[in-house]
Amino acid sequence: GFTFFIRRVVEGKVEKVPYDAGVIVEVTPQVTNSGEIVLKVHTEVSDILERNPVDGDVDKLSKQVSETILRVKDGQTVVIGGLIKNSTKYSKQGVPLLSDIPLIGALFSQTSDEREDNELIIVLKARRVTPTQCPPRLETPCP
Repeated sequence: GFTFFIRRVVEGKVEKVPYDAGVIVEVTPQVTNSGEIVLKVHTEVSDILERNPVDGDVDKLSKQVSETILRVKDGQTVVIGGLIKNSTKYSKQGVPLLSDIPLIGALFSQTSDEREDNELIIVLKARRVTPTQCPPRLETPCP
């Protein structure tokens, strides 16, 4: 992911607020009495679509959000899919000056549309750990 700033006006004052974008996955686990693990999975996929050419501020942002609740057994692996990003790029190439002439410019130029579809697939493996197996800090991964 990445962080950018959005300009916001509050009570006549302009402030820039940080916004996290990219792929963000938040998992909240809970162990049931039967030993199963319930995972509340929040996913967000966002990207900058358009920037203001004058000041570089973000004008358009795409954002997909999903919430999923899964009940899995200890050590089980699950796959989450369905976050799809579609994009189309339009381009025009041509002979300088000749491609700009009205009516005949098309003879000296070429246009193309390129469509790209991407699907994000998230793979999660749920494991129960005891406090002695994992340090208290989140920055350190569990064994």
